[in-house]
Amino acid sequence: METSLLQLCESFISTRDIIKSEFKYDGAYMPPVCSFVFCSENKIPDTEALKKCKQLIKDETSSFSNFRSTAKSAIISMLAVDPSPETRLRNALTAHDLLKDHFFASPFLPLAAMIISANSKVEEFESIVDKIGVIYKLMKEEHPMLTSSDDSVFITLLAYTDLKPNDIVIETERCYSRLGKTFLAGNAYQALSHVLALYSEKADVKCDKVNNLKSALKNAGLNIGNSYELPILGSLAMLPQDIEKTVADIGEVSEYLSKQKGYGFFGVPIRQRLLHASIITSLNAMKQGNNDIVINSAIGSTVSLIIAQQTAILAAVTASVAATNAANSAT
Repeated sequence: METSLLQLCESFISTRDIIKSEFKYDGAYMPPVCSFVFCSENKIPDTEALKKCKQLIKDETSSFSNFRSTAKSAIISMLAVDPSPETRLRNALTAHDLLKDHFFASPFLPLAAMIISANSKVEEFESIVDKIGVIYKLMKEEHPMLTSSDDSVFITLLAYTDLKPNDIVIETERCYSRLGKTFLAGNAYQALSHVLALYSEKADVKCDKVNNLKSALKNAGLNIGNSYELPILGSLAMLPQDIEKTVADIGEVSEYLSKQKGYGFFGVPIRQRLLHASIITSLNAMKQGNNDIVINSAIGSTVSLIIAQQTAILAAVTASVAATNAANSAT
């Protein structure tokens, strides 16, 4: 394993363990997400800062707020890496109120609000939220049964591209139609088309990359699944490196993780381990100065945006898994 990848693996595990000690009741799924938030910013968790941000959420939101729902720990971590967590949360709450004019309340909406608060000035909130609302309405018309508040994270990311709402929906539909030859229709498959629409290559090229990567992973015995993992598959396929290297890196990271506490026989499922290995592989590739990753974005560093995309997507899909597991446990 190359040095940078090994160092990122070690940082991920040590950070996860710090998070676990602070968020003792989160189970096995959310601490890795929080770890990625810190790893993407090259920061080590400060337990006092985490406590402060946890109290901040408690002081500034009601008991029934979705900021305290399944993605709460990820939101706390996003606040903890911010130089001004009070301002970040206040702005996120403002963005959240605007988003509620377009979406039903859900655990995903605060994550969308956190993206907005990180990438827009307060005076720009109404404009970006209006664009988000238009995209959502257009997508809802195309796929009324599939499109819901769960898609708010992806739609928010898409709103930060230079594309107009109609063009965004046209591009997602191109990807959706092309991918339909490989994947079964469903919400995760739609989410994959949303991720691919973030990138500026032609739809056929992007979808071919996804199909080629999926085949290569399967041949290597690394099946990351066809459900909530699919959005990550899209990001992996668009990395500016050979598929063979991506597959090899995922395999090496997965092997490393399999020997760490929480990933063994009684740990998280293999699919979750491969998902985490995929994120580590993707972060490492982007941290090596691969600035030729192209995304139609009007904001800042393209690499920083894509890393934010990765952690936001992972937080969203993990929140979904946590919510599903909680619902199953209750029945």
